[in-house]
Amino acid sequence: MSVSLATKAKPAFFKGNYFNRHADEGGQLACSTGNTLRHRLYDIDGRAQWTSAGSDDTTAETVTAQLWLPSMQTERDVDLVAFLNHNLKNFNLNFLSGVTTNNIVTETANAETDTVDTITAATGDNIILTMTTTQTANVEKLLGTLIMTELNFQTAERFLSYEPLPTRVGTKSVEMYDGSIRYAHDFRSDASFEFWAAKCSWYVDTAAELARFLALMRLGEDFLFMPFPGEHPEFIKLCRIKPGTFHDKPFHRSVPDIRVVSMVIEETGGA
Repeated sequence: MSVSLATKAKPAFFKGNYFNRHADEGGQLACSTGNTLRHRLYDIDGRAQWTSAGSDDTTAETVTAQLWLPSMQTERDVDLVAFLNHNLKNFNLNFLSGVTTNNIVTETANAETDTVDTITAATGDNIILTMTTTQTANVEKLLGTLIMTELNFQTAERFLSYEPLPTRVGTKSVEMYDGSIRYAHDFRSDASFEFWAAKCSWYVDTAAELARFLALMRLGEDFLFMPFPGEHPEFIKLCRIKPGTFHDKPFHRSVPDIRVVSMVIEETGGA
């Protein structure tokens, strides 16, 4: 079942980004031009854009990649595709499984900066993204992030609280000979160094919903989180539950089967 992007849709949790660095590390990600910037396509920071080199509306640019686990190619089920911070007008995405090609996204007059498409669940292990024209004619093609993922679950219960926390910044410090301290940020991408985090809580009144949250907490893997699918589907972060912050307690002692589940969800960065 695909995620609902309707107005006021509940927060959604997805698997990881199946388009990721493992294919790059395996030598199975290539761009027709701008290949030295290919890492920007999977770092899940739209501000760092892949840019074509010498392109115009008569030149089709392509991105080809396999879908990988660490050290090996694998088939994946996909039901959501996102193109973040782009200037593309005409583009399509083909998803391949063996000799079968499935065109899962086709855009012919796109005018969006962020395009998030729910699709009928498809299975494959290779992609070919073809980009033909741009929204402003004959300029370089730009794409900040490509996400291909699968819905884990969309919460059914009341979203009680959403409290963004101060951004987390990694820094290094060095004491100089004169006793002064120099600081440097650890950049998470080519464009930024900050990591998002928020404290979230839900009202849960079914055992099935509680089990989903518990499984997510115990998963031990990064996941994609979309807190406001209906209003801001482009706000999707690769995250984890911060260790030691998951809390499950009765809503009231008179109704022990109704729970409040809270946690800090923090961004982990790239893919």
